Amino acid sequence: MGELRVMGGSESLAPPPPRATALLARLLTVPRRQTRERLVELLFPDTSRQGGRRRLSDRLWLIRQALPGLPLHATDEWLQIPADE
Repeated sequence: MGELRVMGGSESLAPPPPRATALLARLLTVPRRQTRERLVELLFPDTSRQGGRRRLSDRLWLIRQALPGLPLHATDEWLQIPADE
């Protein structure tokens, strides 16, 4: 797919750290609610459930720090970046 480039209108924004790009790419390319459990299974298949949820939370924090204006919706059960936002 190549290097991730994040655009904010017509300007290029700094992407989140590399370890968070897989989560961001998944949320952007699948614009529906995704359970945290499923994301842990996809992104951290060799990690315990608890460890995977910690890693997912870490990646989510990195994305929010790098892209504070991103319309990321999150609950304890699911994450989503709506396509219309």
